[in-house]
Amino acid sequence: MKVKATCNISRESGYYYPVEDFSSFANPYKGWAGWADNYSSVKKGKVAFESRLAYLPVKWSEFEPQKGKYDIEGITKKYGLDYWKETGVKLNVRFIMDKPSSLASGEKRRMDIPQWLFDELVKEAGSESGAGTFYNNSSIGAGFSPNYESSLLLDYHDKAIKKLAEYFDKTSITAFVQIGSLGHWAEFHTWPKGTGEFPAPARANEYMKSYTKYFKNVKLGLRKPYPYAKENKFGLFNDVFGVSPESETDSFIRYINNGCTDIAHGTEEDVENSKMPDFWKYNYSGGEFAEGDVKLHVDNEGIIGCLEQVRDTHVSWLGPCSPARLTKDLLFSSLYETNILALQKQMGYNFALDRIANVGSITTGNSTNLKMVWNNEGVAPFYYDWPLEFSLIDGSGNIVDKQVVNGDITKWLPGKTRVEVSVKFSNKTPSGSYTLAVAIVDKDTQNPAIRLAIAGGRSDLRYPLYKVSVSNSGKTDENVNNGENKGNEETANNGENTNNGENKDSGKSKDSGTSKDSGKSKDSSKSKDSSKSKDSSKSKDSSTSKDSSKSKDSSKNNDSSKNKDTGKNTGKSSKDTKPAKPTVQPTPGQSITVQDGIDVGDTAKSESGESVLALDGGTDVSVIKAVNKKKATIKATMTVNGKEYFVTGISSKATGSKVKKITIDAANLTTVSSKAFIKSTKLTKIVVKNVKKNSKIAKQILKAARKLSKKTGKNVKVVFKKQPK
Repeated sequence: MKVKATCNISRESGYYYPVEDFSSFANPYKGWAGWADNYSSVKKGKVAFESRLAYLPVKWSEFEPQKGKYDIEGITKKYGLDYWKETGVKLNVRFIMDKPSSLASGEKRRMDIPQWLFDELVKEAGSESGAGTFYNNSSIGAGFSPNYESSLLLDYHDKAIKKLAEYFDKTSITAFVQIGSLGHWAEFHTWPKGTGEFPAPARANEYMKSYTKYFKNVKLGLRKPYPYAKENKFGLFNDVFGVSPESETDSFIRYINNGCTDIAHGTEEDVENSKMPDFWKYNYSGGEFAEGDVKLHVDNEGIIGCLEQVRDTHVSWLGPCSPARLTKDLLFSSLYETNILALQKQMGYNFALDRIANVGSITTGNSTNLKMVWNNEGVAPFYYDWPLEFSLIDGSGNIVDKQVVNGDITKWLPGKTRVEVSVKFSNKTPSGSYTLAVAIVDKDTQNPAIRLAIAGGRSDLRYPLYKVSVSNSGKTDENVNNGENKGNEETANNGENTNNGENKDSGKSKDSGTSKDSGKSKDSSKSKDSSKSKDSSKSKDSSTSKDSSKSKDSSKNNDSSKNKDTGKNTGKSSKDTKPAKPTVQPTPGQSITVQDGIDVGDTAKSESGESVLALDGGTDVSVIKAVNKKKATIKATMTVNGKEYFVTGISSKATGSKVKKITIDAANLTTVSSKAFIKSTKLTKIVVKNVKKNSKIAKQILKAARKLSKKTGKNVKVVFKKQPK
């Protein structure tokens, strides 16, 4: 093809421009929110699309079945709360008094408040009709709408919300709270007529005050804009999202911008004071697809309308009626996967690092200023103040030092934001050459937890950038501050926001991550095998572990300037014994890219089925994932894409859950992670060949076996055979 014209892309000198990852992937606080009680299907890998949120409907009758006795154990068991916590999926919590449902066989009426409470309401009112309204309507089902004017109901409700906050006002387990309580499904309405009486704003406010009184950490939101919601900077959720006939997103947008005309018993003043056009800038916009069926909305006919609604409402999450309900066995799931991934990518935040100052050298103990431009390619900010982490990675992929700084990410609105932070690395860091990496850290776990739109990310969700030369200042760490604030946020002349941060904590937390990068439109991190249980972000991995699998510093910069940096490792461990020479021999000290086989820093499948990582030098690989079967084998060499490699490392969680016995040829091994076998809870025997029992590598294997034994309580036998003389 003949090139008729060219153009130059201007780039600011002195900056490094990472390669962007354009794929769609799940992330905390955005995307799909599935039903919490569907945890079993998620765990079994039946769900087609990954979600990082779970919707928890807390019915009062389940929460407080006996007066003053709260059944959190029952809630935990029914909705799989331990599983969600273990996998790092956070909850969207809604407290419900009235959930319309079909009557069970032989049932004449039903309700969702506790029986003891109903009895007291009847006693207070002097009649059942005074306590509320039983209904059975063909449009919505059957239920009981309590009399919201009851002082007794309001008092008990306040106590219940206080107890609810004790359990769920924790950002470590809860993403958002949907202020419900009132109306059918706790959605602030009693439609259709005759199914209950909804209270006036003044009374509704009294119920909302219980939430603002007791929830201090988790973001609160309401079904529709009310003056009280505006005053308290609530988020909003639109439960009729989409393009089906019963969708009402247009009304939702009108209420936000012009005031809500759907406030029961509301006045013109209430309408005027309920305008919330910018609510999404400080609190969440959520919702779910209308009519209880996501398939009505995301096919080829409806997808454009849905994308427009995501943009217009700045929505971060949708559920429980969402693609989180779709299973793998549905043809619809595969037919419209591209549409669903396009929606997921546009929702909420999507952070790409446009550029970062290329500092070249760092002196430990001294401040290093890092100027950056971040591009939020989504439609909303991130709503919790998670910090940035900068780390130094050595040639073997180990985290040598890491520092945490405040980047004010809650202020990264859609578009580009300038950020400047100051970082001081510890003087305990040896001088040498390292790769600078960036991550966003969960403030509760202190682990990297957000997948960024940057190519070449590591499995622990750290993103290697470029090489830096590190020297020591000679100061003691007592004289080293963890960061300096460079100023306040302001709007730059070029239209980009400017955020400045300060270093908060040097951090010695454990590493975790989920990144499985792919530049393809089909997101490789999206769990086609399991919407949650496959998420590796919750598996902790010691940041000090000398795991050679951590050497995937493959962020490659396509910048044609002299600042171009591949981010590849240069470190290489020596070996005691080796088989015959491989087909490619590197020049001593030279870093090469393999021309056949696989590129340095890339992962691939070996001919025998293992997933491996190509290490620097072009001759060695580390086993990332062994073949998951009862009797597994890790050989001394492996063939990948027609080229033979030495197996020099076994990485964290390399062996799978089915493995009962594993045979390892350790002739070329130099590094075995202490968590190499941690997922193999059925493992009882490890046979090790071609290594001395008292060698360094033998001790690493024994350490990994002991760590597994400590976890399972079972003895893991390690047998050494064919020891070299």
